Amino acid sequence: MKNSPKFITDALKGEFNIVYLDVDLEKMITNRGLKIHSWGRINHDSRSKKEIYEFNNDDEAARIVSNLINEKSLSGEVEVVWGNAEVSSIKCKIDFLKNYSNEVVCEDWDVWIFGGEQWVMEKYHGGELVFLE
Repeated sequence: MKNSPKFITDALKGEFNIVYLDVDLEKMITNRGLKIHSWGRINHDSRSKKEIYEFNNDDEAARIVSNLINEKSLSGEVEVVWGNAEVSSIKCKIDFLKNYSNEVVCEDWDVWIFGGEQWVMEKYHGGELVFLE
């Protein structure tokens, strides 16, 4: 059984409709018509509409995530997958990311956030956050 992310409480689960998922990250990526590199990163050339941001620390990455949500008026539910296979992935309201973007990106070195079939955010531990539509 996988561990729940450290910062998620029962109160948060109820407030943001958080559900734990057991997912196959590679399938999630390829089912959206994206290609994946052998080392696990999304091949950004598989989408023409992409934005690439550099960051120096997780606080900056969290601000980028929050800014993207607000600037693009993203809404609905999202699925969050962390690179650590021992941590459960989650499905939640996007408002959870607005309020807890720092905790989400700090949970693990790499994280993928899927907004249905419409968009994907990939935070890579090398200091790059990519938004693909």
